[in-house]
Amino acid sequence: MLQIPGNHEEYAPLPSDVLQYVQSVLGASDQYGPTTSISYTAVNIIGRPTNFPTYGEHIDSYMLTTHGNWWREAPSFHPEFGLKNVPESKNPPVHDFLAVEFEHAVVPRIIGIYETFNPGSIQRIWAFTCTKRWVLLWDEPSGASDTNPTDLTSRLFYPQIRNIRFHVRVLRLEFNTSELDYFPALDGILMVGSRSLSCANETLASFAAHESAAQVPPPGTISLMQLPNEILFEIFSFLDIPSLSAVEIVCQKFNAVARDSRLYREVNLRPYWMQVDCKRIRWLETRCTGIRKLDLSWCGMLTDLNARDVIRLLKACGDTITHLRLDDMGLEFSDDEVCCIPTLCPNLREVSLRQMTMTLNPALLHFRNLTRLNLARTTVDTECLVDLLPRNPSLQHLNLSCCMNVTPQAIAATVSVHNRELVSLNLWKTEFISPSAIRALQACTKLKELNIGWTTNGTTSLDGAIGDLLKGCPNMETLFLTGFRCLQDADLACIAEYGLQLAQLDIMGCISVTGPMVERVLQQCNKLRFLDCVHCEIPSIYLLQWSISYFNVTICHADDFSRGVFPWDNPLRNRPMN
Repeated sequence: MLQIPGNHEEYAPLPSDVLQYVQSVLGASDQYGPTTSISYTAVNIIGRPTNFPTYGEHIDSYMLTTHGNWWREAPSFHPEFGLKNVPESKNPPVHDFLAVEFEHAVVPRIIGIYETFNPGSIQRIWAFTCTKRWVLLWDEPSGASDTNPTDLTSRLFYPQIRNIRFHVRVLRLEFNTSELDYFPALDGILMVGSRSLSCANETLASFAAHESAAQVPPPGTISLMQLPNEILFEIFSFLDIPSLSAVEIVCQKFNAVARDSRLYREVNLRPYWMQVDCKRIRWLETRCTGIRKLDLSWCGMLTDLNARDVIRLLKACGDTITHLRLDDMGLEFSDDEVCCIPTLCPNLREVSLRQMTMTLNPALLHFRNLTRLNLARTTVDTECLVDLLPRNPSLQHLNLSCCMNVTPQAIAATVSVHNRELVSLNLWKTEFISPSAIRALQACTKLKELNIGWTTNGTTSLDGAIGDLLKGCPNMETLFLTGFRCLQDADLACIAEYGLQLAQLDIMGCISVTGPMVERVLQQCNKLRFLDCVHCEIPSIYLLQWSISYFNVTICHADDFSRGVFPWDNPLRNRPMN
């Protein structure tokens, strides 16, 4: 028997029902650990829940890496492009996704999601039907508003899914963490459904021409067909990509206007990932001859789209592209295909290949004159980067998060000589970083954001490197030292003295710091708005005092390790700042 929250009823499985848990993970755009680890990663969603109903940040759960909107306020944040014509209904506040597969194809009746840490992140649930189409099972326009962020309890979430009459083996969850106060975590996914219903043909929506006689327009009226092409172009400039695809089949006049390459200067297909296949990509080839910005992130899962289709598109229009995003596509790119991207797109300034799957690590990436590069969670190695970075002296943003083949010492030495325009550098969960490497980064005097979380071995002293870094980078706004067990009060004293521009500071897991020194940071860093001191073993008396004295700072901490991590709930924080 299953308890359905809110209904106070127990669900009795029908004889034909199959109750099953996740068999495999097909893809995840985000996870707290690297793909080489099982700690806090998506593989923990497989099988029956192991921790529910115990609330907490269990190491064998699936945890995401974002919460709130702090990441949007960091210097590295770059808004999406090409979305001005996308309806809000087609582009809800979805930041990440998880795609899972079950053993048996069933017609789903109940979906249960075991949320064991900061519940409320689920925004949409999709099902991949037997007709090879994605169907929206459930969506929540208001995000996580149905949960209380201070209610420290796990949740077995049963969304009221839509009734569909098709067999399903694959589900896709999409997340919105902007309403959460800390990282969310899932412990399992249950799908209940029947195998008895035969898989019928899915009804496809189609447009039919009306046979009724057209009404005679009033005298002096100009029909849409009589408008000059220039006026039609202005009208079409407010349409999104699917709408342009639809209007061009209305008539030859509309077709001629809708194919104008000026309508395809910025193309973002991420909101339409469920519709993108090889035909859509080929459709773009003849229309994007003047394209500047292209985003194909999330596209390609469970479709006939492959890496060759993407490369063919870049061959057709890559010479004008300045911004390219191919994040989390799940397509396997060969070394030759990856390495030809810089050649096909010689004018690139910003490129994001996050989690790109490569058969082997590319020996060389001949990008030149980039200002932004995201290679997070790829197999790129130190040798490749040491060759690449000197060719990009204007680089401002570099993301190498969870690149397990990257050595921070070599990267720091390289950027300190060749990339002194850097504004943000993300080395989160790469290899060990030494004090000398941290100190070398002070040559990048324009650095405003540095994430070196989980890059220490926990024993080596920092030897004043943090202070030297902040002396050389006086405009530092975001500093993540997550998991720096070697961080001492002396290092915090340097942060308090030289980090006067800091707005975000993460010292989660820094167990050697004390309450009085953390308070000195709060006192002297007047621009600080976010502090994560979870697991810093700071006595509760300090936390209570800070919640009152520093109401304009969001302080994440754990005041009770048996119950989990949460920010102090203080109504004074909503008061206007002086």
